[in-house]
Amino acid sequence: MVAQVTRARERARVPSITTEQMREVDRLMIEEYGIVLLQMMENAGRNLARLAATLAAGARDRSVLVLAGKGNNGGGGMVAARHLSNMGGRVRVILPVAVRELADVPAHQASILQRMGVELLEAEDVPQTRLERLFSEADLIVDALIGYSLTGAPRGRFAALIDGANAGGKPIVSLDVPSGVDAGSGTVYEPSIKAVATLTRPDLVGTVRIGIPDDYVMRFLPGILTRFAQAYPRVQVDVQCEPSHKLTRHLQSRRLDLGLITCGPGEETGEVLRREPVVWATSERHFAHEEDPLPLALFQKGCFVRDSVMKLLDEAGRSYRVAYSSPSLTGIHAAVSAGLAVTAIACSIVPDNNWI
Repeated sequence: MVAQVTRARERARVPSITTEQMREVDRLMIEEYGIVLLQMMENAGRNLARLAATLAAGARDRSVLVLAGKGNNGGGGMVAARHLSNMGGRVRVILPVAVRELADVPAHQASILQRMGVELLEAEDVPQTRLERLFSEADLIVDALIGYSLTGAPRGRFAALIDGANAGGKPIVSLDVPSGVDAGSGTVYEPSIKAVATLTRPDLVGTVRIGIPDDYVMRFLPGILTRFAQAYPRVQVDVQCEPSHKLTRHLQSRRLDLGLITCGPGEETGEVLRREPVVWATSERHFAHEEDPLPLALFQKGCFVRDSVMKLLDEAGRSYRVAYSSPSLTGIHAAVSAGLAVTAIACSIVPDNNWI
């Protein structure tokens, strides 16, 4: 039996603007408020580097591959490459065009990287075998290929780099919008970057509602909260701990924005984050596993592990009784530690002390 942790989400309620409105914001910043493009690009690239470093649990000694387009989005990506290199990352930048084809401001960022000794590669000069190796060896990929200037599906080397990034299977963080997604219409073209995070507004405020089963709270939640707080320090996080079948209903009714759900194979409702075996566990100080009928400590009805365990025991002809039922992992632990029952749980949450 295998437990799977999936990430499901509903559309978050956040303010939005159109592509044309974003262009107008850029124009106002430059023409009305005197904030020059270089300054805007520096701010975006610096925050992108911080987000990338957070997702990679630090930039030092991490292999980072930056995909930088020929426009301002690519310029922001190259600023991020500079900051990530200064943080100790092993950074390479791949361009879908020749350096001479870059717009003026991105060309300025490219010249800085070249003087720093950061490797700048033109995709047309990189053999396919090396390109595949670069994607597979990267710890993190930064997508700054297109941004909100997209018109139609990506083509040529842009499309090839998007396909390569997705095929590499490594986390991807995008600037402004994942390349291949139309920020105005919401159209997701083929190919498009499958980003784990997108930097749009590092000063984002508001509330995000997260649901997670009780049994995985201590296993996953501390790391999730730490990284999220670093990326979005002004966002309030509301956490709801309930069984997965209840969290699924809350997601469907939009009472949650994001949920980590455990389920069995073939029952996935979102992106699979983790797979692990379900194992039998009992206290080494007691002999509950030798009793007949076998006393069980299980989560309450609706838990897929509970249903699977009972079905397997029925098929094996092993008599059993549900001696203890709880919605809480702490309750299951208490019953097993007291010798009242045995249980079946994901292997990562079996306590280290006095359990076998």
